[in-house]
Amino acid sequence: RECLSERTLSRGGMGAPLRSTRHRPPAGSTNPVAYAHGVPDSLFVSYAQNGEDVVLWRALGNVADGRYVEVGANDPSDMSVTRAFYDAGWSGITIEPVPAFAQAHRAVRPRDTLVEAAITDADVETVTLHEIPGTGLSTLVDAVSATHEGNGWEHRDIEVAARRLDE
Repeated sequence: RECLSERTLSRGGMGAPLRSTRHRPPAGSTNPVAYAHGVPDSLFVSYAQNGEDVVLWRALGNVADGRYVEVGANDPSDMSVTRAFYDAGWSGITIEPVPAFAQAHRAVRPRDTLVEAAITDADVETVTLHEIPGTGLSTLVDAVSATHEGNGWEHRDIEVAARRLDE
């Protein structure tokens, strides 16, 4: 048998294939596909909305016991940039002002340190968060909230703790 393998990684945004190769299994092999560089023992599962975790894993996947800081962590699994790293043994600081998402982080990701607050550059104790429940669309910005509302997203305003990153 013969297996065609083509990688279509983008080169400078041109989308041209970097290589296309044909592999034949070694004579007498029971494996229908032979790979030039081996196959990982496990597959990488992406949780992020746009594959950001895949890009980061390609760069950082060989780091053992890594650390991360995720501002606006939202759900601890759904559309999470750090979930795959957590599953690989990493841990870090997750920052999330939405109470339901913060509670989910405490339950699902106990190795992480959760900061339940909104990040701002203002020296204030609390801020108004325009929460759009169950989404990653909550915001501190009034104009963004108004746009979301104009697009049919209902929100509720809640007061949440505020922190600066330089504290």
